[in-house]
Amino acid sequence: MSITISRQMSAEEIKKALDRLPAGKLLKAAKYSGVLKLKEDPLRYQKRVRDEWN
Repeated sequence: MSITISRQMSAEEIKKALDRLPAGKLLKAAKYSGVLKLKEDPLRYQKRVRDEWN
């Protein structure tokens, strides 16, 4: 669903329109935070991983 917002809309009207949107799934960002422990040089790891994309 999309919402069109115009310059003439007040902040209250925009909030009401956003409240009408269906609630989506929440991203639990804490699940993906942390430190990557490498056994190799970080730059070599980065090059190796990026080379896989090509």
